[in-house]
Amino acid sequence: MNFIELHYALEYYFATTELHEKDTLNYFEKCSKPNDIKAIIKKVIKVDKEKDTLRQFKALLLFHLLSQTDNSLVFERVTNIEIQLDRSLKLTFEPNTTHLSYWGELYSVLLQKILQFHKDYSFLTGYFTVKNDEPLPKQFRISQVIEQLEGDVFVLYEAISYFVTECFEKKVENTYLQKAVEYFIIDMVHIYELILNLDNYYSIINGTPINTEKSKLCLRQLTYIKNEKNTKIAINKILRKLSPIEEFKKNAVKLSSFKKQFPLPTPSSKVYTTDNVFPEDQKCQEVFCNSLIDG
Repeated sequence: MNFIELHYALEYYFATTELHEKDTLNYFEKCSKPNDIKAIIKKVIKVDKEKDTLRQFKALLLFHLLSQTDNSLVFERVTNIEIQLDRSLKLTFEPNTTHLSYWGELYSVLLQKILQFHKDYSFLTGYFTVKNDEPLPKQFRISQVIEQLEGDVFVLYEAISYFVTECFEKKVENTYLQKAVEYFIIDMVHIYELILNLDNYYSIINGTPINTEKSKLCLRQLTYIKNEKNTKIAINKILRKLSPIEEFKKNAVKLSSFKKQFPLPTPSSKVYTTDNVFPEDQKCQEVFCNSLIDG
């Protein structure tokens, strides 16, 4: 992108009170060059430290938009996106859910959680997928580590889901807040798909029946949002094609494709073993993994 054009777009975005999505957010979404992203991030960090509620919320939206890509620059260059209300105001008044400042603080807390999650699991893209052409790192091909990852991302999903549900129940009409909800639903869909992948991977490397309790809960919530009469058209488009819950082991084509990004632990490396695995169980697991690798 042209630097002067980008600079103007940023100034225009933060100066106006309207969203002007086509002129701003859609434009920023196309900015893929590292220097462009760095310039946007620099502006976001600067505005995030201001005391202007609307400009802060706009900065959060822009950070959220940049985070939903396969570019890790935003997670590398931002350390803290959380904003805080004046403590004295919080002690004096009850939270006012009609104020953007109330939602802005909650929004920033959730974005900080997303930021920290991606710092902890840097091999995942902003789409919550393993980076293109890269397999799951070897240190994550272990049952307990997969459980930990799934637990962490499910906690994140529940926190996001709570925010979205609150917005639906309060029937928020603010266009900026509605856009934040839209972005969060995109995150929810991607997290659901990651959890479904982890459910399958855990089942495959352990030779156990698949446990889809978490992925089913995610799918129920997403289906509920999809069927809500107040759900915006833009959100319905996001939810139009939700991946069905399925067991990849029963689909040879699906399993073959899945193993490219989620490779099975090799018996020789014993990556999947832990200190409390009995020899007999370990032998059975090796035989099972070999059969899938050969198949």
